[in-house]
Amino acid sequence: MIGMITMVWGIGESMEVKVLYILPAVIALLLTPLLLVTVAEHVFAHANKTMPVTLPNGQERKVRLVIGHTNEPTTSVYPGVRDGQHYMELIVSDDATRLSVPTGSTTLYVDKYYYTLETAQEVIDAIRNGSMTVEQALENATEKQLGIRLSPVFGQPGLYYARQIVTEGVYGYRVYGTIDYYGVATISIDERVFCTASPTEGGPAIDTSVLNTPGWRGSYGCVTDTREWAFPRSALQDNSIHNTSTDATGSITNASYTIAEKDLVLSSSSSTNNMQQQQEPLQQYSSSIPILSALAAMTGILVVARRVRRERQ
Repeated sequence: MIGMITMVWGIGESMEVKVLYILPAVIALLLTPLLLVTVAEHVFAHANKTMPVTLPNGQERKVRLVIGHTNEPTTSVYPGVRDGQHYMELIVSDDATRLSVPTGSTTLYVDKYYYTLETAQEVIDAIRNGSMTVEQALENATEKQLGIRLSPVFGQPGLYYARQIVTEGVYGYRVYGTIDYYGVATISIDERVFCTASPTEGGPAIDTSVLNTPGWRGSYGCVTDTREWAFPRSALQDNSIHNTSTDATGSITNASYTIAEKDLVLSSSSSTNNMQQQQEPLQQYSSSIPILSALAAMTGILVVARRVRRERQ
């Protein structure tokens, strides 16, 4: 890119022509790191499915649903190392254009299901051998939260969160309600999709597809134990926060951790806040991408128009 600018600067043209040629290259150079960051934020896979919608004039369209976790790869909470904040994330867009579908009168809810790795494998095996139905498997989840209203994210149409702090295990979500398709049609949905555990993520391979409603493609990662990333293993001391037990009601009870670990939690929260503050300028720069792209396009048009006029002369 710099070599191209040097070459253009050396041509025997007026300063106006040099600027017209060089400006698009400079803008492209400035856009490159911002575009790379934008792409990197969405590098991890999510599960996706398309839903048909019929417009009042009879035309057929499709809505694309994307479900996963924020801030992937998804790892369990570990004081002072990972905060475990991985929200359930839903993205609603038009399938053909990938344009976000504004919230409008959209009303969506989520039922959240959690299984320990051992329980997940047991219920999946039971479903496959016919000794348990999917409905029974959902009833036997290690823990579940039902009827949670999905919250639209301010300033990001089509994006919805269900906030949570996660621990190691298998997570699945049933999303249901209605989607307002640009104010001209309404879609009723009732979908369910679970994460997929892979050995590359530090745990056993668990195929959860039998728990999903039909039609889902791709997957999102289950929550892995942060300690699996430690090298050497002594880098992270054994922490009782991962030692979970299940009481008679089926709810998960985490063992209490020490005063020193509580200090680490406070340190982790402080670090998270600092990271968010550091990311704010980057988000501001990212929001300027459309403006810079428009400037580059306008400059390119001016260059072409000028060359056409010169050729005609």
